[in-house]
Formats: sequence, C-alpha cells, structure tokens
Amino acid sequence: MMKKTLVALAATAATGAFAQVAITGNIDMGFSSTMSQTPTSNTNGIRGGNTSTQSLGFSGSEDLGGGLKAGFKVETTINTASSTSLNAAGQTATFSDTTVWSGTPFNSEQFLSLSGGFGTVRAGVPNAAIFRAQGISQPFGTGDGSGYSSTYSRLGYTGSYGLSGFQGLAAGSGNVLRVIRMNNTIQYETPVMSGFSAMAEVAFGNDNQTSTTAFSANTGSFMGVLLNYANGPLTAVAAVNTYKAGTNDITGNKVLSTTTLTTATLAAGQDISYQFLGANYKMGASTFYTGLSNVSASDSTENSQSWNLAYKFALNANTDLMANVVSTSSSLIYSPAAAATGTAANTNKKLIGLGADYRLSKRTNLYARFESTDSNTDNASTGESTRTAIGVRHQF
Repeated sequence: MMKKTLVALAATAATGAFAQVAITGNIDMGFSSTMSQTPTSNTNGIRGGNTSTQSLGFSGSEDLGGGLKAGFKVETTINTASSTSLNAAGQTATFSDTTVWSGTPFNSEQFLSLSGGFGTVRAGVPNAAIFRAQGISQPFGTGDGSGYSSTYSRLGYTGSYGLSGFQGLAAGSGNVLRVIRMNNTIQYETPVMSGFSAMAEVAFGNDNQTSTTAFSANTGSFMGVLLNYANGPLTAVAAVNTYKAGTNDITGNKVLSTTTLTTATLAAGQDISYQFLGANYKMGASTFYTGLSNVSASDSTENSQSWNLAYKFALNANTDLMANVVSTSSSLIYSPAAAATGTAANTNKKLIGLGADYRLSKRTNLYARFESTDSNTDNASTGESTRTAIGVRHQF
C-alpha cells in the first residue's frame, strides 16, 4: 500500500533525526448479490469489503539515531456502505442518548513500536501470528473466496470460539471463528536472515476478576509464535496461537477492551490452540498456494481441521485470475461410517472462490468475485449459498 506523507517535522538538529506521520486507507465498494436456500437471507445491494477490509489509519516513525527507530500505528475499520456511529455489538442509540461511541474509534491494529538491528518490538494490539499466516495460503485476502471471512471460517467449527480483539465483532451465536488480534499484547519480530524470520507474542490474561462487563473484566491469556521463510519464488509460514482461560474464567462474553467483544466457552484453566501452515510458490505467470490448519481445545469441545488449494494466474500486466478451494471438517462431528449408511449428514464445510482483478493504476483495481459455500448441512434444506460481487478497490 502506498503511503502519502502528511507531516514531516525536524526533530533534533544535533542528530538530524526526523519524525513522519502518514495516513493510509483502503476503500472497497461494489454491488453484491447473495443467494441461499433460505429466501429470507437473500440480499442485493451495495456492499463494502468484498475483497478486503476497509480501513483508515495513521502511522508514524522517528529516527532516534544509531539505527534505532520509534513508531506507531492506529487504524480503524470502516463501512462505506453504511453511515453509523455505533461501534459495539448490540449497542443502540436513542434521541436522548449522546454516548454513541464506546471505547476508542480505532478498532483495528494499534501499537507503539521500537525497531533496530535487533528486530522490532510492538506493544498494543498488533495483528496475531496466525492472522498473518493465513494470507500466505491464498490470494483472496480477507474477502469473498478467502475462507477467512464472516461467511466461512476455516479456524474452528463448533461456533464457540470467536476470539478476536476487533471491536464491534458480534458476540454470542453470531460470533465469527477468526483469530485476528488480541488486546494487551507485546510482540517481538526478528530481522530477516537469509530469508528466515520469526515472531513471538503474548497477550497478558487477567484471571483475578469474575466480571464480564467492566474494563478490568476477566480475560484469558493469548500466546503465539510464527516462523516465516521468503526467498525467491517460495514463501512458507508456520504459526501457532493459543488462548488459555484463567483460573477464575467464566463462560460467556469476554471483555477485551471497553466493549464486550466476543464469546469463549472454555472452562477455567482450559485452552484452545490454533495451528496453521501455509505456502505459495511463484512459477512464471502462475502462483500456487496451499494451507493446512488444526484447531483443538483441551476440554474436547473443539477438534477441527482444514485445507485449501489456490491458484493465481497473471493474464497480463494488469489482470490477475484467481481460484481457491477450502474444506473444513470436525473430528468431533463427522463420522464416515454414519454418513455412508445415510444416518448422518456429511459435515464437511466447503468453499469455492473465484476472482479477477484488473489494475487501473497502482492503487485502484476493478474486481469480480464469486463464492460458493456449503456450511455442513448436505442433507438439509439450508446451508448452501453463493455470493457474487463486482466493484472497485482504492488504496491510499
């Protein structure tokens, strides 16, 4: 993403150091049509975020001298298809209610960083290791066709663990099985050495509280590691994130900031682990992608796996064609023997994604997307849906 510098200020004349602040953003708008086996769920209209998360952010850095730099990033997700000031799940505003914001308007990545020859340390709410890793396995980003969107998730199956530090994410039965980022995180990333790099992170838990509504409410701990290799045509990544409930952890909505953000149903002292392997290989105009995931809970409430194969072809200098196939299954639900006898449905979730991008410039693309999903109800009258989108994405 290109960055447009807003301010460049001189700092100390003795060192010649300077600070920079930049604004970045992503606007993704288009016509989207969703068709499903449930007619009341069909939609047509203008929709944002068909291919990528819409965002607006500020970042800055200061050269401290001696190879040391300080930096920051604050970013908020936006919805250009709908104007509203509400940012919390279930929050409502009446004519007499003047408190329409809860917490910070910056509901995405936020962190302060220090970097140098030793690598980079970030403190705040940086993207989690496994969120970074999933982007290596397919070319669809976080949008339609990716297997990492709100319509389909490969990281989990039962619907109980929508862990995310993203404010406004629906809680309860509407939670989304994605691991994006966690509040209260410190993260370290090594320099790149011969194509190899690594990252470690920890989000400190608070298991002394028993409340779900206060800012200091009970939260579990979150730890992760990532190993990455990028050299020549090959990029490969392995990541693990683990969420652990504290000794006083309680079932229900967990407060990760000033807003109730998500639901986790782990019992006290239990944990859930998200593991991901991804790779892509470029060969001429073709790029091949693959990914494997495993999600398991220590209390046996979750044990699911997924795989995907994806392909991107550079038709010409401005046009990319893409395809992705994703399958997710649960070891706790699916029984091949039962399915073979007709006594149980095939509970594999399936997704097929197709896409095309046409670059009008370095920052503006025309796009088309098609996504077909089957949410594990083969023998029922619901669960299958398709989504088609055509639009424009502009980055600045």
